[in-house]
Amino acid sequence: MHFVLFKFSIQRNFKNKRDINTITKILAVLKCEHLSAKMKNMEYTQDSIASLISHIHSQTADFTNKRLSDSGHFVSSQGFILYLLSKSEKLTKGEIALSINRDKSTVTHLLNILKKEKLISEKTCENDSRKHYIYLTEKGKQYNALTEKISSELRDICWANFSDEEKNELLSLLLKMKENLDNESFTPHVNQ
Repeated sequence: MHFVLFKFSIQRNFKNKRDINTITKILAVLKCEHLSAKMKNMEYTQDSIASLISHIHSQTADFTNKRLSDSGHFVSSQGFILYLLSKSEKLTKGEIALSINRDKSTVTHLLNILKKEKLISEKTCENDSRKHYIYLTEKGKQYNALTEKISSELRDICWANFSDEEKNELLSLLLKMKENLDNESFTPHVNQ
């Protein structure tokens, strides 16, 4: 609540829109750091498992985004797209959207940034001109070496103090939870 009041006060007292935007961004960072500190001390239970999973997801995305921003202007979802393309010869936008759980318009935006950086290329399918395939360029393949290093570092951090048996058990339990959610009838996030 204090952040909202302070932000309102800033907007009333500053006339320069650029200054307001800069201060608003700083407040957003401070608010995130404040919430992050609170989350570190949160006690998780079976009733708050989704919050725990969300918190872990946020931390891994923050870690990845920080490492990627140190070496360029990319975010974790773009790094994951490059990773997916390294595992497949080609993918369609729809396949990428499903894999990263984003809608096609978001994927198009992410791909346009990667194309601008010459990390991917797009080619029309010879048999169906409505279908476009996305490929890694040589530069994209080189960039994947960096993203693999970041992923390896993150895996080492996440799996510290876990036995192989614990890793397999956690994976099995999370896949079971994912299956439960996949079987629900709510509308998926991704537009097909």
